Amino acid sequence: MEQFLAFGIVGLSTAAIYAVIGSGLVLTYTTTGVFNFAHGAAGMISAFVYWQMTIGWGWPVPIAVVAVLLVFAPLFGLVFGKALAPTQGLGDAEKLVMTIALLSGLIVLARWVWDPNKSRSLPRFFADKSSIDLGVVTITWHQALTMGVAVVVAVALRILLFRTRTGAEMRATVDDRALVGLTGADPGRANRVAWILGIELAAVGGILIAPTVALDAAQLSLLIVSAYTAAIFGRLRNLPMTFAGAVVVGLMESYLTGYLPQNEYLPGLRLAAPALLLFLALLMFPHGRLRGRDRKLKPVPLPTINGSMAFAATIVVFGLFLATMLGEADLITYGAMFAWGVIALSYVPLLGFAGQISLCQLSLAGVGAVAYSHLGPDGQWWALLAAVAHAGGVGAVVAITALRVSGGFK
Repeated sequence: MEQFLAFGIVGLSTAAIYAVIGSGLVLTYTTTGVFNFAHGAAGMISAFVYWQMTIGWGWPVPIAVVAVLLVFAPLFGLVFGKALAPTQGLGDAEKLVMTIALLSGLIVLARWVWDPNKSRSLPRFFADKSSIDLGVVTITWHQALTMGVAVVVAVALRILLFRTRTGAEMRATVDDRALVGLTGADPGRANRVAWILGIELAAVGGILIAPTVALDAAQLSLLIVSAYTAAIFGRLRNLPMTFAGAVVVGLMESYLTGYLPQNEYLPGLRLAAPALLLFLALLMFPHGRLRGRDRKLKPVPLPTINGSMAFAATIVVFGLFLATMLGEADLITYGAMFAWGVIALSYVPLLGFAGQISLCQLSLAGVGAVAYSHLGPDGQWWALLAAVAHAGGVGAVVAITALRVSGGFK
């Protein structure tokens, strides 16, 4: 029982971080209509800035926290709002591409400013204080602070959204931006407040979670994606359900860590658990519940037969030139471009015909590669067909989820 409660405390502290980050994502989405895939990267950058102030420059922790949360994060939120403001008149696919570009750009920026080859870590808050003894279990001050911050955030958001004029504007903007403007309210101001608060919450989550993981740009940005599962539980609009989803994700991760059997087939299940839970949540939601209120569909130009044939012929000729002119070592190096070309070609039926953007094409390619490595270690021709069938089966399962969710991204 003591072990069960101990893992529960760890799970709740993790859930508190996911709840804070997920609530920021929900806040920006419901107010601006932009699902910000760069939300985790904003938390990552804030964590690196906090590290720079405390470890790099030796600032006292209280001053660094105030500087990050009251100066850097609000300014960063305004920059986010300015960068994504042009997407208000665009369709869902364009909004998605903008946020993914920001995600990639922020990861590159962090690696440029902070050398990724140098290991960095942050100490937990109040690490020098003894743990809180509750009898059967003990809680560190960092865990207690994390859970306390989540409670404060929940109460503060409730007061903001239902007790203030700004909150009323933000909630009204969810339904009809044009109508809000006719009432004398300012949708633009509601957007700015939403971006500031959203990035602020991402910064809080990034600073709280950074001491428990390696301070790596890509890892920290993608680790926070677990909070997206909590946001989907709240259907991107319900904050109490977002907090409930965060509790489910946090406890599940913690108990899988403690009780998952150790064998060669299950070591990755704990890391994949949030994504699997997100997949199940999307399957359970009825069609259209995640549709953005300002959804815009734009005509997508279809590829022509003549253009496709000409492009295919160009690729074949180019491949023949490479095969006859390059040495074996160069062929291994440059041959990979054709594999990437085939993956890129998979976007033609999705983007060209259906107008959808998929983020899992590389994952499906990985499924096929793993299947081929197991089925055809000696290069058997039939293993390639079997690998294609494996990837196709996974793609069919993904399609079931995608067809249940409206919008331009899957």
